[in-house]
Amino acid sequence: MLFALAMFVVAGMTAPAKERWQPARWIGVAAMAAVSGTLLGWTIANVPIESLGAGGWLRSLAWAVVAFVGPLACAAALASGVSPPAFARILGRAADRPRDPLTLVLGATLIATSVLALQVALMLVFDSRYVDFPFAPLLGAAFPFALLALALPRAKGARPPAETLASAMLAGAAIYIVLNESVANWQALLLCAGLALCALTLARQRVAPG
Repeated sequence: MLFALAMFVVAGMTAPAKERWQPARWIGVAAMAAVSGTLLGWTIANVPIESLGAGGWLRSLAWAVVAFVGPLACAAALASGVSPPAFARILGRAADRPRDPLTLVLGATLIATSVLALQVALMLVFDSRYVDFPFAPLLGAAFPFALLALALPRAKGARPPAETLASAMLAGAAIYIVLNESVANWQALLLCAGLALCALTLARQRVAPG
């Protein structure tokens, strides 16, 4: 409840005055708050359960961070009409990086979410033994990004190669995992839904000309 309220507060603080009362955007923020707010508690509860060794703790804490930061950044971005930048703008030269703090946080969180999603997807495809299904943090982080990508106009330009490749890998892995785990494994189904949402978000990314 507090996290969902925080999303509305952040969105209200960042929304431009002339766009503050657009109902469609607040409906989107409400949807983000409902999904991500519900899943954040599940994510935090699973951190000590799914953390084995230093690597397990690091991975679980990384998931918890993106499940917390991602929805807040997406709520603010939806309210202010800001789209995630391409990976190259965040990872490239300092002169090319966004100056706006919200855009920078949004892009960095999308990269972190994509890397974590690719890691678990590839582990489940190539060696699924002793691999947990972190569906709660993945869905909690991926849903706001997908909603943001669909709600805002898609930028014109070429498809960025890194995002295109990652999107294809995530989509392919989601299909394989569903077929391999079967529909009886509800955790696998929810995880694949998160992978598909992440793939959709990356597929809609564009690099502005120039």
